[in-house]
Amino acid sequence: MLDEEGIFFSHSRRAPEPTDLMLFNSEYQRRLTNLHAPRNDVVGNPRLHPKSLLPYFEDEVRTIRERYGKFVLVCSSFDPKMRSSYGFAAEAELDARYRELFYQVIARLAARVPIVYRPHPSDGEEFAARVAHLVPVERRFNILPWITSSCLVVNAKCTSTFEAVRLGVPSATLCLKSATHSKLNALSRRFYDVDALCRYVEGGVYSLELPRYKRDYVALISGPEDPQRRLLDRLDAVEVPETARFRGVQWAARATRFINGVWWGPRTAAYIRAKYGSLGYAERFPGFASHLGGHLLVSRE
Repeated sequence: MLDEEGIFFSHSRRAPEPTDLMLFNSEYQRRLTNLHAPRNDVVGNPRLHPKSLLPYFEDEVRTIRERYGKFVLVCSSFDPKMRSSYGFAAEAELDARYRELFYQVIARLAARVPIVYRPHPSDGEEFAARVAHLVPVERRFNILPWITSSCLVVNAKCTSTFEAVRLGVPSATLCLKSATHSKLNALSRRFYDVDALCRYVEGGVYSLELPRYKRDYVALISGPEDPQRRLLDRLDAVEVPETARFRGVQWAARATRFINGVWWGPRTAAYIRAKYGSLGYAERFPGFASHLGGHLLVSRE
C-alpha cells in the first residue's frame, strides 16, 4: 500500500509486479506510479480525511479544550534527536536554522498569546526541554485533536499544514528556502521572518482562505471520500487461500515490546500508552479481523 506522504514500494528483493495488490490514496497517485493498476485500487486513505476520524477523538478534544481553552498550537519536527532525515546534510542544516528561529518565535509569543508546543513523535527531548520553561509541552494523544482544538497552527515544512486545511483550522508557516517543501508550505499563510510571523499571531485574526487552484490541489491528493469502507471492500474482494495462523506473531510482538522497553527505557511504555491508549488493536477494532475471509491476523499487542 502506498504511503500518504510519498510513493514507495517496500520490498527487500524486488520491484512491484503486475500481480501485486497496490492500493492508492488517489487517482493522482495511481497515475504517478505508472503501474497500470485498476481504478478500483484507488481506495483513499483515512489520514487524508481527518474529519472522518474526529468521532474517535471526542474525549481527547474535550480534555484539551478544558485544560487550555483557546490557544495557538506550535508543532513541527526539527529536533536534533530526530534522525530519519539526517542522511541529508542540507536537511540537518535546515532543521538547525528552524530550531533557533522557532525558539525566538515561542519566546516572543509566550507572554502575549496562549501557546502549546507539541513535538513530533520522533523528536527527542532537547528542543522540548528548551521551551518547556516558556510554554506547555504536550506529547499526549494524536496530532488531530490538538489541531482541532487550536485556533491556529504554527509550523514549518510539516504535514500538519495539510491536516489543518482538511480540518478547517488556519495555519501559518515559517518558510526558509527549501524547494522540497514548497507545495506543503503553500497551503499555509507563509511568512519569511520571525517578526512578520509573530505580528500575525499576535493580531488574533487568522484566515483560512485559499485560492481555488490550491483547494483543487488538496481535493486531488485527498482521494475519494469514505476511504475506510472502500479499503475494506477492496480487501474483502481478495481471494485468500486457507492458511494456518502464525503462532509466533504474538510472541514476537511481546519480545519487541520488551526489547524496546530495555533499549529506550520505561518512559517509552508510558509515552505509548498516553498517545495510543492501553488497548491493543484487537480490542480497539474487534471486527477488523473478519476481513480477508477471516484470515487477517490482528496482534493483541
